[in-house]
Amino acid sequence: MEKITFSYDEESDIMYFSLGKPLSGIDNEIENGIFIRHKSDSNEVTGFMVIDFKKRFKSNLEYTIPISIEKFFIAT
Repeated sequence: MEKITFSYDEESDIMYFSLGKPLSGIDNEIENGIFIRHKSDSNEVTGFMVIDFKKRFKSNLEYTIPISIEKFFIAT
């Protein structure tokens, strides 16, 4: 399994998560302000981002990001 890395853009209040090395791709919004990124030539997920990150987590640190990572991986 790839490492999950993350970075935060404080000015835009966006948290970026990458599965492995950050890659460009296509972003699909799965819930208001939550995007999954996948490779442009396949459905392989390469990361996700959360817009308004601080706003979402300011009052509830146990907020769950509604992503089931397991469904994006294919057993080899």
